[in-house]
Amino acid sequence: MKTHFHEGELKLQKKYNAWHDPKLVERLLKDHIVSQLIPFIEQQTTVILSTIDSNKNIWTSMFIGTKGFVEVLSPKYIRIHLDKLKSTKADILFKNIKVNSKIGLLFIDTVTRTRYRLNGYANLLKDRLEIEVLEAYPNCPKYIQQRILKFSEDSSDLGAEQTVGTVLTTIHKQWINEANTFFLGSMNANGDMDASHRGGPTGFLEILENGILKIPDYVGNNLFNTLGNFVQFPKAGLLFIDFEKGHSLQLSGKTELVFDQEETKDLEITTGTGRYWLFKTEQWIQTQTHHKIDWEFVSFSPFNPQLKSQKANKIMNENLKNEIRNALDKWLQEFNNNDLDALMDLYDPEINYANSNKPIEVGIATVKEGFANSFSIKPQVTFKEEQVIATTDLGFIAGQFRVSRTDPEGGNAVGEAGRVVAIFRKNTEDQWKLVFDMDNRPPDVTI
Repeated sequence: MKTHFHEGELKLQKKYNAWHDPKLVERLLKDHIVSQLIPFIEQQTTVILSTIDSNKNIWTSMFIGTKGFVEVLSPKYIRIHLDKLKSTKADILFKNIKVNSKIGLLFIDTVTRTRYRLNGYANLLKDRLEIEVLEAYPNCPKYIQQRILKFSEDSSDLGAEQTVGTVLTTIHKQWINEANTFFLGSMNANGDMDASHRGGPTGFLEILENGILKIPDYVGNNLFNTLGNFVQFPKAGLLFIDFEKGHSLQLSGKTELVFDQEETKDLEITTGTGRYWLFKTEQWIQTQTHHKIDWEFVSFSPFNPQLKSQKANKIMNENLKNEIRNALDKWLQEFNNNDLDALMDLYDPEINYANSNKPIEVGIATVKEGFANSFSIKPQVTFKEEQVIATTDLGFIAGQFRVSRTDPEGGNAVGEAGRVVAIFRKNTEDQWKLVFDMDNRPPDVTI
């Protein structure tokens, strides 16, 4: 009997008793774009693409363009106008397509939570990418966070500075820990590519001690397209987007399936499936200013699981700590700019400042007077963190500081060092403000 599924997909459908009505499958899975969805595709400004390099490593990319940059020539052919791209053209996809023309595409509208997948062959020409469609089908709206894409008024060229590596950095891990969305490329044994989306609550990805990502597999359509591909070809390409800064992080590596996790916390995290998959990064590409687009976050998907486990609390606590670190970084920036007004804006009206050389100062006006005098000699400060503790409305950070300045009399550089304790409090406008600032000069801290 003819089937639309390969052996990897059928194996998992059998394991999980996921029977599909052949007539329904026939209506969903097509070898062309259905006419009703042609207007949808041509209105899109974002497309996710998966390709494979010369070493059979999978990479996932994002194209962003003005409306009309995707043109449906016929139900079997799509044209992407590269001269209308608003994202970087320094993407590994352009190199990969010259080696292997198979490609996977995902058209996703994050406003209406609509998505449409297809795969086929790509032909790269000077100013366009043309795709012959082999398979096309719609997906459900689950786990898509609602975002509104707005083109930035900044018309300057994209810097698109790229760095590469093999081991995730601390910044990458923080990026992944805070993610609620990523995009995914996979491939079956026949070399057919697939591009898809994964979403969940903030922190739904876990990074194990060895740097491997542990990713829950939520309840879905039970077709097992992606996991079935992993059965046949255990590699993937992941794409993370920094929606605030426009940076991108592409990961390529190996996958491993983990099934039958029946503990309560696992069933909670996986929406009852007890399924995970692991991803080991082998290569990464980070692109600064991949695009200059304003992504306005609207809401989380109502299908996201509500995590109540210890893992979720741990992630939330780490995120709060990062908020405190960011608040202090802002203080350091304004201090080193010697911008008195901007610095005072970071203080709570009830600030208590306890300097080791004088009595406690209370209130912004008093603290401002002290800083105004010191700024006349253009001081610069550095900070080395020692401890951070954070709750939902209070944050404590301690560490060593070093201040350098120019002696107004001799003109020579002088400095001092000490330890500082800063306490931030969140105000009614959800902003962290410095409410207590104490420093001293212990003997274990020297210039």
